[in-house]
Amino acid sequence: MKNTNTNNNINNNNRTCRHVTIKQVKDAAILNGDQFMIDQRETTHICLMGVIRAVIKSETYIMFSIEDGTGMMDARYWCSLQSIIDDEGDTQDHNVPLFKHDNYVKLFGRLQNFNQQTTCIVVHIELIQDFNEITFHFLNAIYTHIIFTNHKKLPTAVNSIEPSKHDTPANTAVPDNDTNEIVKRAIQICGNTDMGCHIQALIYYLKELYTESKVMQSIEGLSNEGEIYSTSDGFLKLVNV
Repeated sequence: MKNTNTNNNINNNNRTCRHVTIKQVKDAAILNGDQFMIDQRETTHICLMGVIRAVIKSETYIMFSIEDGTGMMDARYWCSLQSIIDDEGDTQDHNVPLFKHDNYVKLFGRLQNFNQQTTCIVVHIELIQDFNEITFHFLNAIYTHIIFTNHKKLPTAVNSIEPSKHDTPANTAVPDNDTNEIVKRAIQICGNTDMGCHIQALIYYLKELYTESKVMQSIEGLSNEGEIYSTSDGFLKLVNV
């Protein structure tokens, strides 16, 4: 087991800050008690966006639960007793009034594992004024996840297509039926049960095989055939999955 000094050096030399979902945090592997691995990459600091569901105040910190649609976790914000005595009056800490039930917030913090429970130690928090920030946050989390997991093989149907020596994958002719099946399988791989797969994530995943227009053509065909449907903000889901 590594000693404390060694762990501190590792953390200091590999500081990261990623947009993530709470589900990603809960699914993270924990090494040496304090190293969090998301998508097999060490993650020290995170950005979360969600709604505050519960608040508990003590003399030295504020403990609260945050939910983002993929899960719920606890977070802690350290502050002085004088700054949290009275929510109605003036406080030394301008962040304190943000900690109210049903407030949508964006926070930055570091992950901590204590008593086999993962919490986020908040270093900065702010109220979300424009809810487009939430959409951008999830897109950022999806994009980063795809980048870090791009080593995964494409579906079997994709691997079975051998382009000619002089053709690029995007220009290789593939029957429409095979294209639609590949797109459907890519939606399953890139997406999740609740949200589905975002169109831009799908296009990026298939960029070595199809052009964007070809993917959009397949999406339109599958939609017309009732095999997929679109949800809010450009997400796609398979029918009967």
